[in-house]
Amino acid sequence: MLPKKLTERLCSLRPNVDRYAFSAFITLDIHSAEICGEPRFVKCIIRSRAALTYHEAQLMIQGESPNDEVAESVRRLAKMARILRKNRMARGALTLASPEVKFALANESDTPTDVGAYQLVEANTTVEEYMLLANICVANKVLSVFPGLALLRHHPEPPQERFLPLKSKASIGLNLEINTTSNLHLAKSLDAACSMIDPSNYSHKLLRCLATWCMAPARYFCAADKPKNEWQHYGLAAQVYTHFTSPIRRYADVVVHRLLAAAVGLEPLPTDVSRELVADIAAHLNHRSKAAQYAARDSVALYTRLYFKQNPQIGIEAIVVDVDPKSQIITVLVPRFGIQGKLIISSSITNLSFPAPHSASFLFQDKAFTLKVFDSLLVDVQVMSSDTNPLGEVVISRSSSTALPIYKVPPVQESNLNISDAQEDEPVSDNAEDCELIISPPAHQPPIESPLDIKRRKVAAALQHLPIAPVPAPQQQANYHGQVPAQEMIESPAAIRLPRISPAVAPRSVERRRKLESALERARKKRPCH
Repeated sequence: MLPKKLTERLCSLRPNVDRYAFSAFITLDIHSAEICGEPRFVKCIIRSRAALTYHEAQLMIQGESPNDEVAESVRRLAKMARILRKNRMARGALTLASPEVKFALANESDTPTDVGAYQLVEANTTVEEYMLLANICVANKVLSVFPGLALLRHHPEPPQERFLPLKSKASIGLNLEINTTSNLHLAKSLDAACSMIDPSNYSHKLLRCLATWCMAPARYFCAADKPKNEWQHYGLAAQVYTHFTSPIRRYADVVVHRLLAAAVGLEPLPTDVSRELVADIAAHLNHRSKAAQYAARDSVALYTRLYFKQNPQIGIEAIVVDVDPKSQIITVLVPRFGIQGKLIISSSITNLSFPAPHSASFLFQDKAFTLKVFDSLLVDVQVMSSDTNPLGEVVISRSSSTALPIYKVPPVQESNLNISDAQEDEPVSDNAEDCELIISPPAHQPPIESPLDIKRRKVAAALQHLPIAPVPAPQQQANYHGQVPAQEMIESPAAIRLPRISPAVAPRSVERRRKLESALERARKKRPCH
């Protein structure tokens, strides 16, 4: 992400202010929303009429704002977006879900004043449809001109065994069957299942979350590195897809902008662009994307603790995500706050049995209980501090109005506050009355080395044996093409390609030292093409 001054002021659209833009002009049929003719991609000047929040745009869509020209335009866009979305769903695009946590801060350095699950409205999906449309059109254009250099995004079809938890939980908890033979069948099956669930019940969203957790993450790749039948994006039901619409948020979009500019003849393609370089950039982007996910989880864990330390919650509804008979652990999700954790059934119960997957039956204090996936119970959420952990741990405990016997669970090794990925990051007091669940912050994640990181590390290791320090990188000014000062290139994703040098071979001669320094300096001066 670029600095706030750039993202919110200099590089973003502002009302009645001219801005340079790289725009996609796409003509759609007013009835079918099918593309008419060839899209045009031009660099132009744009003047925005209004800057709207999603809430403000939603009020316009609902007709709850003044009926001016801007509101009419927003409603026309929403009407066409509904058709675009309907067409995507007909091709097999999936409506997935993941409970994202949203914090309200008094200022950038203050503790959070509110926390909750992020709520999507039609205004969000309206913007999404046009972004998807532009990204797909750009992918096709770049691919048609540079089939060996196009930077695309691939979302693989999950193997059928990964859908087994989804199918089993839907059958046990909701008595529904889910067809996963293709993305089209899965989309129709999820829509049919959710239509049978009360919209006010969180189960319909949890069902889509379970489907999301079956998916592998999407990844960037160079088109020349995969056969054509592996280019597709499973979740979007798109034959080809890339990222073009958010260059101030994602570095991949900057790469695509440069390829597109060359594809439409606005700028020449840099002479040193190659399949290997695009592949290296893709690998580095995938690596940094994973690192960003770890950082997001750390952030959510921190701010969740800060909020609940000042605002403990009593009697909040939670929903059972899973019941594991082997460990006797109950995984619960608190929909209001989008946080997840684990509870364990007390050893003091009797007649414990697991009559079906993801469900448990038992007796406690002469009362019979049956608990299964999608069931609801009340919990309390608070923070408990200790001398060794002043910040405290977020604790979800059985509410006094819930008679289920559940024990406290020790801190987990990784954060499960953000559950947008598959549940791969998930696993007692002696007093069953505590019934507490602790969600700990994530353990430190070891850095993941990309191919470029490995190259840099090897050169750095070799240079440590030199009697003279490497030549300092010359200062350069950033230019229109995005070149950065040479000393920043070493940390910039895919900015340079360093020579392959084994750290076990230390340069011993003066000539060898000079060659190594020259290679590093040439790599630093090399023009970035990302």
